[in-house]
Order: sequence, then structure tokens, then C-alpha cells
Amino acid sequence: MHANILVATDLGLHSLAALRYAVEEFNQNPATRITVLNVAPFDEIPALYPALGSEGVERMVTDGVTHNHDRLTEFMTNAGFADNSKISWKVVRCHGTIAQSICEYARSIRADHIVMVIRSHSLIREALVGSIPHDVLSHAPCPVTLVGPEANAALTHTQPQASS
Repeated sequence: MHANILVATDLGLHSLAALRYAVEEFNQNPATRITVLNVAPFDEIPALYPALGSEGVERMVTDGVTHNHDRLTEFMTNAGFADNSKISWKVVRCHGTIAQSICEYARSIRADHIVMVIRSHSLIREALVGSIPHDVLSHAPCPVTLVGPEANAALTHTQPQASS
């Protein structure tokens, strides 16, 4: 039974579909904990704003993470999940790609399952094209469910376990 669920969100309206799916699908287990994760991709700031210097870049990154956390809190409140004690949320600073950050965070919390939304109306097409969901599917340490924008379709992929 899945007890530690990671929902990756870009804070877009479609991301609500993944969160709702996770709550409906996994909330029956009293031990379930759902973590909603937003990855803040600020690693490109030094190249884009070299005149800021290292202190300016760090301040900009810190402000960006704070802004994303505020947006994520608003997202959770508007979705009606802010008072659910089984759901927590976090913004992490991206190191490498967004997909790498999602997979690393999933490993760090020992996630049993990752749920994320895809924007395409074709689950298969989105999963196969070079995208963040594709990269998460390829490198996730646990099963991944991709949820369609209206939560009317979901595709779960489980990585084959290495033989001992």
C-alpha cells in the first residue's frame, strides 16, 4: 500500500488534477502522507544576470523560492487542501534539471509513488516525447502516475526492479 506520495506541481491550474487524483486514489490509507513539490528552476540566473554578482544572484534565488512558496500556499488554499493534515508542501531549489530534482527529492523522502500532471491531451504522446514527465518516468525511484489535465485519464508506469 502506498503511504508516501509525491505530487510534482508547476503551480498551473492543470496541476490541481494531479493533486486531486493523489488525494482520491491514495487517501484511503490512514498512513498516507502527500507531499506537494514545486521545483524552483533558478540555476540559470547567474548566466542571465552576470552583473548581479554572487550575492545578488543568491538574493534573487532566495526571493524566487519565497515567491514560489507563497504561490504554492495560495494554490493549496484555493484548492481546499491547506488544512488537510495529511498533505504538506514544499518548494525546492532546482539543481540540474527539474526532472532530476523531482527524482532526487522522491529518493530523499523515500516516496512510494510520484503523481504529476501532463498538459497534453494524449497521455501516451506526452510520456514518449522529450519532456519533464518523460524524464521523470525514466529516472524515478518509484512508480509514476501521469494524470491528464482534467483528471479523466491516468497512466501509471513502474520501473522494472533490478534483479538481485
